Amino acid sequence: MPKSTRFVVKYNISFYHSKFQRYWYNQQWYQQNGPVFLMLGGESAEDPYWLKDGTLEWTEMASQNGAFVFLLEHRYYGESRPTQDMSTSNLLYLSSAQAIEDMAAFIQGMKQKFPQLAAAPWVTFGGSYSGALAAWARVKHPELVAMAVGSSGPVQAEVDFVEYLEVVQNSISRDSAQCGSSVTTAFNLVASMLTTASGRKSLKTTFNLCEDLDITNAQQIETFWETVYSPYMEIVQYSGDNAVSFEKIFK
Repeated sequence: MPKSTRFVVKYNISFYHSKFQRYWYNQQWYQQNGPVFLMLGGESAEDPYWLKDGTLEWTEMASQNGAFVFLLEHRYYGESRPTQDMSTSNLLYLSSAQAIEDMAAFIQGMKQKFPQLAAAPWVTFGGSYSGALAAWARVKHPELVAMAVGSSGPVQAEVDFVEYLEVVQNSISRDSAQCGSSVTTAFNLVASMLTTASGRKSLKTTFNLCEDLDITNAQQIETFWETVYSPYMEIVQYSGDNAVSFEKIFK
C-alpha cells in the first residue's frame, strides 16, 4: 500500500494524565496548508474504517478541503487504557472532561510530530456523545480547535431524555403513519399488561423471558422496557450502517 494511504496505529502519551491512547491517521487527501480533521472517539473501541472509507461525509469533506485526518480513541475504550485495570477507583478518570483534555494534549503532540500541521486549523468531528465532545472541545479549547462539527450531539445533559424516543417515534411515523400508530398501540398494550398478573405472565411467554416479571422490581422492569424498545431506537439511529441486518431481523 502506498505510503500516503497507510493507516498507522500509534500510541500517544497524554500530557494530562499519563496513559497510552490509540490513534490512527490518513494523509492521502492532505494538501499543503490544508486543515486537520480530528474524529473524536466515543463510548466504544475505534475502527480505522472511519479513515479508510472515502465515501463518508467527513472523509468527502477531507478530500474536498485537502485535510489531514486523525481518529482518536476515547480513554478506557478499545485498547486506550490509562490505568492497569477497570476498578471503580480507576474509573474516576473516565469522564468527558478528561477526554477533552486528552484531545488537547493530542493536538499539541501531533503539532510537534508533524511540523507541517503546526499552523493548520484543527476541526473536531463526532457523533452522538462524541458529537458533544467535539462541540465542547471547541468551547473549552478555542486556542486549539478552530471549528467543530457535532452530529446529534446531546450537549445539554438530561437525566430523563424523552426527546430521544420522540425523534424515534417521529421518524417511524414519517416513513409510515400506520406503522407509527401500530407501534404506539403495541407499547400501550404492553404497559397495560404489566399492571396485571395475567398480563405479566403473558408477556413472559411472548418475549420468552427467563424470569417472572416483578412489578415491584424497578430495575427489572426498566431492563425489560429497554429490551423491548431498543430495536426501534437502533433501526432509526443505525439503519444506514446496518440496514441489511435489520431487514433480516424484522422480516
